[in-house]
Amino acid sequence: MKSITLKKIALATAGAAIATFAIESKPVQATTFFFSDFPSSVAPSFDFSKDNLDLTVTGQSTNGPRNVFQGLFGLGVKGGRFDSPQIDGFGPDETLLLNFDKKVKVLSATFSRVGRNDDFKLLVDGDTLVAADIPGGNSWDLGIRNFNFRRFAPDNKGFQFGFTVTGKNDDYFLKKVKVKTVPEPATALGLLSVGALGVISRRKRQQKG
Repeated sequence: MKSITLKKIALATAGAAIATFAIESKPVQATTFFFSDFPSSVAPSFDFSKDNLDLTVTGQSTNGPRNVFQGLFGLGVKGGRFDSPQIDGFGPDETLLLNFDKKVKVLSATFSRVGRNDDFKLLVDGDTLVAADIPGGNSWDLGIRNFNFRRFAPDNKGFQFGFTVTGKNDDYFLKKVKVKTVPEPATALGLLSVGALGVISRRKRQQKG
């Protein structure tokens, strides 16, 4: 009776393990969040949801929290009435914070209203990962430029990503980001299941011997 019960538990656990590993082996698709909107609006935060991934965007400066601006060119950070809606360093350095409910990797970001000397800095969970020039800025056009993190910072992984500035002459909007969910490690249930299968296998070998 005891042997039958043990065998049932092992089979049930093994089934759960197979289901767990099947879910984890499924390819993770990239998700693109588009931030352009019209008419423009200002709020303490904006929420986005796509592909079972939730994103909350907030604003911050070296002087404390700031509102988020959303308009045709994307997202920015806005303080008082006369403050520019772009993410800029004219005064307190401003940071746009992207807070995801799952761990992700940023594949690329698209900036707009980019000038010739505009740089940005990326913070991942509060730590500076990369500071770089936004390529191809031209003050005579809309300045829509793409930055490929798969090439320049392939190991960025986290829950919070901050887009900020490196100097007072930096100003830009964040138009869109492409991210990919980071797969979770094997669960304890899966590891337990493998262990249970090993026990059953050893018992069978002992009985045959």
